[in-house]
Amino acid sequence: MTPVADDFEGVAARQRRLLMGFEDSGLALLAFDNAQRLVFINRAARELYGVGPDIIGAPGSSLFTYTWLAPGDEAASAAALQAGHSWSGHVQQRLPDGRTLRVEIHVSATYDAHGARSGTLGFVRDITALHKDERLMQLVVHHLREIVTLHARDGQMLYTNRPEIRADTAELADLRDRSGYDLIHPDDRDMFRREVHDRALRGEVGRTEWRRSEPGHPMAWMETRATPVFGTDGEVQYVLTLSREISEQRAQDERLRVLESAMLNASDAIVICGVPERAGEDAPVLYVNQGFTQLSGYSASELRTQQQGLLLGERSDAATVQRIQAGLAAGEQTDAVYLATDRAGRALWVDLALTPVTDAAGQLTHWIGVLRDVTRARRQLLLEHDRRDVLELAAAGRPLPEILGAIVSLIERQLGDVTASLHLLRGGRLYQGAPNQLPPSYVRATEGLEIGAAAGSCGTAAYHRRSVVVEDIRTDPLWTAYRHLALPNGLLACWSTPILSQDRSVLGTFAVYAPQPRRATPEEVLLIEDTARLAAVILERHRALDDMQRQALHDPLTTLPNRALFARHLQDAIAHCPPEQLVAVGVLDLDRFKTVNDSLGHAVGDELLQLVARRLQTALVGWGRVARMGGDEFTMIFAPQPDRETIGTLAEAVLAAFGEPFLVGSQELFVHGSLGLAVYPEDAALPGDLLRLADTGMYQAKHRHLGWAFCEVGGTTPAARGVALEAALHRALERSELSVHYQPIVDAADGQPIGVEALLRWTSAEFGPVSPAELIPVAEESGLISSIGEWVLAQACRDVVRLQEVSPGLRMNVNLSARQFHYPHLSAAVQRALADAACSPDLLTLELTEGVLMEPDAAARLSALRDLGVRLSIDDFGTGYSSLSYLKWLPVQELKIDRSFVTLLGAEPDGVDAQIIRTVVGLGTALNLTLTAEGVETPVQADLLRDLGAGALQGWLISRALPYDALVTWLHTADQRVR
Repeated sequence: MTPVADDFEGVAARQRRLLMGFEDSGLALLAFDNAQRLVFINRAARELYGVGPDIIGAPGSSLFTYTWLAPGDEAASAAALQAGHSWSGHVQQRLPDGRTLRVEIHVSATYDAHGARSGTLGFVRDITALHKDERLMQLVVHHLREIVTLHARDGQMLYTNRPEIRADTAELADLRDRSGYDLIHPDDRDMFRREVHDRALRGEVGRTEWRRSEPGHPMAWMETRATPVFGTDGEVQYVLTLSREISEQRAQDERLRVLESAMLNASDAIVICGVPERAGEDAPVLYVNQGFTQLSGYSASELRTQQQGLLLGERSDAATVQRIQAGLAAGEQTDAVYLATDRAGRALWVDLALTPVTDAAGQLTHWIGVLRDVTRARRQLLLEHDRRDVLELAAAGRPLPEILGAIVSLIERQLGDVTASLHLLRGGRLYQGAPNQLPPSYVRATEGLEIGAAAGSCGTAAYHRRSVVVEDIRTDPLWTAYRHLALPNGLLACWSTPILSQDRSVLGTFAVYAPQPRRATPEEVLLIEDTARLAAVILERHRALDDMQRQALHDPLTTLPNRALFARHLQDAIAHCPPEQLVAVGVLDLDRFKTVNDSLGHAVGDELLQLVARRLQTALVGWGRVARMGGDEFTMIFAPQPDRETIGTLAEAVLAAFGEPFLVGSQELFVHGSLGLAVYPEDAALPGDLLRLADTGMYQAKHRHLGWAFCEVGGTTPAARGVALEAALHRALERSELSVHYQPIVDAADGQPIGVEALLRWTSAEFGPVSPAELIPVAEESGLISSIGEWVLAQACRDVVRLQEVSPGLRMNVNLSARQFHYPHLSAAVQRALADAACSPDLLTLELTEGVLMEPDAAARLSALRDLGVRLSIDDFGTGYSSLSYLKWLPVQELKIDRSFVTLLGAEPDGVDAQIIRTVVGLGTALNLTLTAEGVETPVQADLLRDLGAGALQGWLISRALPYDALVTWLHTADQRVR
């Protein structure tokens, strides 16, 4: 054998020994020569193909035939072997027994000692089962809704189950150089790499949400989860990601987030309950918002166990609770307002809207309750209702304790489990002012409590004029002296506020007691203070009404009963007069009081009246009453007496009160009185008749200087009527029985109104209409003419000013009696009347009779009046005894021709009266005086007077005397003319 042959044989031996080293390897190994005959097969390969050792030398086709799985693999493997490289890949083998194997092969060429190719060596791994699992997995992955991608460590995408991501091809080879990042919104890519890829490379699970942005497609939100895939060396070899679109979920989550935020932060309380497992059970609470916790005081965990989602309690109205439960049972929308109870046990009003929630099948699954705290609004409504009730009680004039009791009840209804009381302050001590529910023993023990700096809640509040809140009587030092009274009666807290008048003086206190230690909330203190102000209004109104009633029934100057209260007292005295007894009524008038008033002034007169009132009160103590009727007139009622003699004795005692002088300032005044008496039932049975008769008796006593006198009931003489008229006239002004009527005066030429004359009228309550012929003498004799005259003058000036709006330039004529003319202050009275009415003097004409012209000082008095700017007229001219020469120098502007010359003028047109009128007209014309004819009653008289030269006409033909309103109407319609 040659050396070359020896070398070749040596190489072959070494190859066989090497192959035999793989005999027991778990990896199948086959070797073929260049003719594709089998030269070696190890045990693993024999077991894989089911052959024995005798297969050596057989062609490879007897062992299997194969099919290339991937296009190009056959050429690629041949090229690799030709180049001396190894090649790996997958092929499908078909065995003689009909089996088909999917194997992974790794082939390489073998060479002899000369370097020539001697055959092929191949390792085989059966991946048939693995291929089936992989296909199944691919099928599953392909149908997943999530996007599955496999990335290499450098981010390159190795696999995805979405063809649209694989560039329109299912070949993995086409994924090279793609990472999938081009699908991620540019702003999200760094975050995606950081939270997904980088975390997975660190062996962690990554997760993030990102926006998918593809041309031609709307942006979508995606969620990606990344899991590291480890190799056999424990290092991360791949990154596996699962991605899913979450746009709708994010929108839903956002809606839920907004809804939850709205529910959580809603001011209303919201509770979500499940459906009770059994009828009658409370609905289990699943969720409550912060508003519910704030409203109720319950936390969500407490409610889940206590099932108090609707806060129903003992205070809740039973009918309302049943209606809510019925709505729950029926699965119906339910609305209700009821009194609920919070965690602390306090009452609150809630407005509930309960709404059922159903699933797609219509089955009830949940309840949503919205509770709104309407306590303030409810209390405000109740408070307004209660306040209205209180004010209505006050307006109806109900007794004060009843009104204040309603205020106490108002507070108790507003605050719930408390007891209220109201005290009134008198003399520095507090007394119960209204009914209350406090224990009687406590009320008795604290009645008349003296106020002070540490006198409980009420006494301290009154003392300091501010609210005092004691939350625990057991420990508060203000209650040290009174604690033993409150605690045994279950009173543990007390809040009090003073009741203050408008001038900040204390009227009383308002107090609220609680059965447990508790501090009043600011709202409760405000309510109590508001209620105290309401009580102050009621108290001040009551006091004002008392004052008004006192003023309405008492004389403000002397504080004696006035006419109205005297009438009540007289009615009561008559009603309670025992049989066989007499009740006397007295009217007393002060003598010469007008002189004192005029000479010393009204202030002295008022003080004198006050002194007289006190003396009369003292004189009548124990057996009579006294009242002031007005002016210097007093009335009295004597207690029932057995006879007139006793009454006379009492009358003497009354007049004895004037025996001593009255000290007014430093001046002693001697004043006496005249007292008239009438007796029930002998003289009259009615109070008004008794008073009138006593008034008459007073004038009889005054005229006869008797001091006192019983009235003469049977007096029917003119003198007796005069006395009665004088008595009635004294009260005519204050009773508004006097009035002024106005008779128009017209221009004789055209009939236009140029003036009116003021005429006094009296309609007496006792005598009916009293004629001026009777009235004026009584007024002059009684001395009342001055005061009545001033009243007429003042009224006339006021009315003529008002009449200027109807008839501009219209003048007012006012008569002055002889006694008025001599009144020392006449000019001042006229000036005052003009000034008070803002009346121009030229609108006023004063009429005087001829008699005053003969008085020595007449010219001076007339000049003084003329200096005021008023006009002067001589009334009833031609009937007196004045000298015609006086007309030359008297400052008069008008002559009024007496009606006696006009009456027969129509019957005797050329008679003596006509000649007298013609003479007077001539005289007046010569002296530049206005001539006015009075008593014109017929058109004939008017025509004759016009022909005789009279300048103005007055009489019934023109108009009767009219009240003011009727005069205004007459002036508006005075288009008729006297021709």
